Amino acid sequence: MLEDDEEIEACEWVSGFNEEQNCFRVRICYKEEPENEYKHKRDFFVFRENELTSIIVDYPSKSDYDAPRYVYDANDFAAYKEDVNFDGYNDLLIHLGCTSGGGDCWCAYLYENGNYVYNESFEKISNYKTEPACGIIYSTYTSQGTGIEKIFKYDESENEFVEICELKEKDGALFTLIADLIVYDNSEYFNEDEKDYSIVQLFGEQLDEYEEFVNKDGYPVYLYAKMPIEDLEKFYSDVYQEKRTFEVGYDTTTECGIVCKEDGFAYSSNGIGWGEYCALTDVEDINSGIKVYCDEINAFDGLCYSKISFIMAPSDNKFGYSLKRDSIKIEDKTGDDK
Repeated sequence: MLEDDEEIEACEWVSGFNEEQNCFRVRICYKEEPENEYKHKRDFFVFRENELTSIIVDYPSKSDYDAPRYVYDANDFAAYKEDVNFDGYNDLLIHLGCTSGGGDCWCAYLYENGNYVYNESFEKISNYKTEPACGIIYSTYTSQGTGIEKIFKYDESENEFVEICELKEKDGALFTLIADLIVYDNSEYFNEDEKDYSIVQLFGEQLDEYEEFVNKDGYPVYLYAKMPIEDLEKFYSDVYQEKRTFEVGYDTTTECGIVCKEDGFAYSSNGIGWGEYCALTDVEDINSGIKVYCDEINAFDGLCYSKISFIMAPSDNKFGYSLKRDSIKIEDKTGDDK
């Protein structure tokens, strides 16, 4: 029932991925917006599954900073359903706004035997991104101007989302790129062009607008990012431990690659989507550097094709690390070492 100071704000269906609409929401707000508070007060959710179930979700005062479901700035209280503990059932997520570190925060009600149960531990995760194939969740935010990435996993025995590791955000992108390059080198379907393209796309300066360029065979290609040729060569020699040189005028005619122009820059050209990608699953500090773990995922069937590990040694080169090539280990899905 509505309280004296409440009224119905709106009613709506809450969508879930690959799911029929089975969640109906009634938004309830204050009749008059309180000072320094959101007008939105609470929600009533009804779930139409094997039988009708419902929950009421309320939100604390903005002055109650440590309370569960604390609401931050720029909050629209959006809600939708997604499987975040990877049990095959969609959970209910509600937006709680944006933290001071630039992270979107959500609260989660996990599906449990026909009911939806609040799990406060999900609120440790900001800007969440799920990786269902690996059963992990990426979290990103900014602390004192530095991008931070964390990896979380749901611990069923503890009914809690637990942190696996933390790293600087740019390091995560570098480690994932190295895993991609290792996959390219060990696959008959890829060549050097995809490697060059991936490096320039990640470390290059993104062009404000794509540039059309006619390659050596007379065909137009489209350029999206640029990186000094010298830096590209240094990435290969200092980080990936591979000797590569690029002359002005070099360009590729495959679906994606690079173009080296007289201005001293290598430009990424065109682009495709390929069927495999690498997902960072863990990092471990060891005596010789950082041991990195990645899964090679097939984008079409969502299966893990191989598990990759390698060691990145800290270095004073421009990119901060060097790959220890003798540390590379690839274990395919049957458990055989490559």
